Amino acid sequence: MLHMENMQSHLVAEVKALQHDLRVEQDRNDLHSRLLLADEALLDALAAGGGLEDLSAGISRALGAQVRIFDLTVRHDVRGSASLSDAERQLLDAAARETNPQSSVDENGHPITAFSVKRGTEVVGALIVSSVLDTQTASVMRRCGRVVSTFITAQRRIRGDIAVRQRELLEYVLTPPVGGISKTMLRRLEEHGIVQGEPFRVLVGDGDRHTLSALDHRLEQDFGAGMLRAIIGNQLVSLVNEATFKLVRELFSGSNRGWEGLLIGHSPRLHRIEIVPPEMSLVERVVSAARSSAVRNSAARSGAVGGSAPQNEVLVSLESYGAIGAFLSRVNLEPTRMAVRETLGPILDYDSKHGTDLAETAYTFLFVGRSVPLVAEQMHLHPNTVRQRLDRIASLLGGDWSYGQAGLDHHIMLAAHRLLD
Repeated sequence: MLHMENMQSHLVAEVKALQHDLRVEQDRNDLHSRLLLADEALLDALAAGGGLEDLSAGISRALGAQVRIFDLTVRHDVRGSASLSDAERQLLDAAARETNPQSSVDENGHPITAFSVKRGTEVVGALIVSSVLDTQTASVMRRCGRVVSTFITAQRRIRGDIAVRQRELLEYVLTPPVGGISKTMLRRLEEHGIVQGEPFRVLVGDGDRHTLSALDHRLEQDFGAGMLRAIIGNQLVSLVNEATFKLVRELFSGSNRGWEGLLIGHSPRLHRIEIVPPEMSLVERVVSAARSSAVRNSAARSGAVGGSAPQNEVLVSLESYGAIGAFLSRVNLEPTRMAVRETLGPILDYDSKHGTDLAETAYTFLFVGRSVPLVAEQMHLHPNTVRQRLDRIASLLGGDWSYGQAGLDHHIMLAAHRLLD
């Protein structure tokens, strides 16, 4: 009897040992499978040329939980939805001093786990999940950290390819096909925070090659490859969502100290990607107007209708040009162009036919208070030449063109014409 009991005990022990070995083997296989998922996420994201959002989908499968990934080599994430809370920042600071994932709770008492992604001793990224991890998942997160580090490093090395893709995407938006912007391209725009129906802006940076390269480098430091931008011709063109635009405005508002020679024109708030081409053209004209000597020379007198852009400012827009600019930034431009044509048609046609500059002369004459000497000084003309032009303008628009209601109408239309054409 005792012998039978010993045999049963021995068998039970063997079964338990076998079950333990099976569990260990299963855990080992599960861990191996999850580590493979993490490695495959890296390969898939690199092969597809995707960004962190593409990588996060594969990493989430490996972890078995939704993960947020941050590239900490740039200051701001253009997607807007990936911001860090104060509790998460504090946890990441603690995680940066450790080699394992760190857990805590957020402001609402919910569990969070963070892992600091490093390349050597440099912190380059972070992983955050809204749960506490078991031992196996913590091991998977460490592997995922290495995957993210490799991905961010690879992204740095292939910036040239990314720049080409961004340029191609911008050129596609600026010259869309007849059938309109495809769903694939709309998804690519969303990767850069530009979502159809949500507010965004067109930015145009203008300066010499050295200045534009410095601007591109600064934007790379602050926003990384997430900011959709490219140097096209002699300009740096960018599409940014409203949250990113606010950050750009903080960077460049006020004096242009340190950015001499740089102008950044921006559109009003837009919502439809299809209207980017005409808005881009308008921003280019705003930048051109701000760059012109006439605008610079009259900067101190910005209080008049259609006034000049403030001197020494980097950011310019239609609203930089007084009441008329603010008005134009909020209206459908085609009816305004028609009104300009109806009011100024005779002198515009004359300028077009004879290569003269009556429209600019008329605007300057009204802007400086109908002073012939000031017009001559502003336009570098002899006073007699100014008088001859004014006589021609009067013959085309009427003798009272610069007085009373007619003078106001012509002043407004001339200011609009300078910005729109």
